[in-house]
Order: sequence, then C-alpha cells, then structure tokens
Amino acid sequence: MISLAGVTMVLIVIAALRSLESAPDREIVAGVLAGNTDDFEELVVRYQRQVFRIAFRVTRDRDDATDVAQEAFVRAFLALKQYDAERPFGAWISRITLNAAFTFCSGRKNQGDDRMRDTPYEVKAADGFSAVARIEIETAVRAAVAGLPEGIRETFELRAYADLSYDEIAHELGVPRGTVMSRLARARERLREVLKQQGFGSESEAV
Repeated sequence: MISLAGVTMVLIVIAALRSLESAPDREIVAGVLAGNTDDFEELVVRYQRQVFRIAFRVTRDRDDATDVAQEAFVRAFLALKQYDAERPFGAWISRITLNAAFTFCSGRKNQGDDRMRDTPYEVKAADGFSAVARIEIETAVRAAVAGLPEGIRETFELRAYADLSYDEIAHELGVPRGTVMSRLARARERLREVLKQQGFGSESEAV
C-alpha cells in the first residue's frame, strides 16, 4: 500500500513536470544554467522535430540527419551560457543546427560524397547547371544569408530550412505576420542582388 508521503511525492513530481512543460524557454535555460541540467530534456522535446527537419533538409539522409540533430543539441547544451535570453531559443538552436549540418556535409564532401544538399535557393541538376556552377551559387547564397541582419536571417532560415509557416515564424520570433513577410521579402531581394553580382543574373529571378 502506498503511503501518504509516497502519494504526496508523486503529486509533487507531476506538478513539477507540468510546470516545466508550460515554462518559457528562457526560464528553462536559466534553470539548466543554475544546475538543473536534466531540464534541458524539455528543450530537446520541444525542438527535436524542428532540429531534425533542418538537419534532413541539408543532409538529405535520415541517419545523417539524426547524427546532426544529436550534435546540434550537444553543441547547444555546451554553449548555453552564450544564449541571449532576449532572442528566441528556436531561432538560436536552428542556427546551431545549420552550422552542424554544414560542417557535417563539408566532411562528407571531402570523403567523396557529393550528394546534393538543399540551400535557401535550391539548384538542382535538372536546372542545367554544372556541378561547379551549383557549388558557386550555393556558396554565394550561404554567404549572403550569413551576412543578413540578425532578425532577417533568423526569419529566412526558419522559412527556408525549418519550413515553418508565416504564422509559425511569427509565433516563434514574437513578431507580427506582416513583419515576417517583409523580412522574407528583404532577404530574397538581398539574395537576388548577390546572385547578380556573382554573374547569375537569370537564376536570381527564381529566388
């Protein structure tokens, strides 16, 4: 028979779990940094689908995406002190995931695996470009995205890689839907400019 003390303890644990589930990301991060490292699991639960989606869009392989996702969460945990609580955690972990995925794919390419990776501006073999041209476009676009102002870059990456809807991005970043749309328009305009500067004038119209 379960004692009253045992029942009380179970209720306390359940209440704590419910409280954690409803806590804002920044509060969970603060708790982890304060020593409650197990709380990081809640962030993993919240963002594992988004992280995997980004990893898969870049690696185009489920096993590789799983490895990248695990690496991304490890990097996030180790770099948690660098997280700015004024910024959305989802955008922060998305950027970490992209970096992990790009690093992984660079290593894969060095090993002779040249499987096509998705970029914000997808260039497929069917487009008629040579492998060299596709790599040049990919490199130019990636550099352009990295150079965007933070808010615009976060918005574009959540759309291009995490495949979130306008409303989902607005919720994630805490901005109006119209702001999301204007940021995406500015990002695309910048990408068009970069592609034209790189000599890909006609291709820029597809962005």
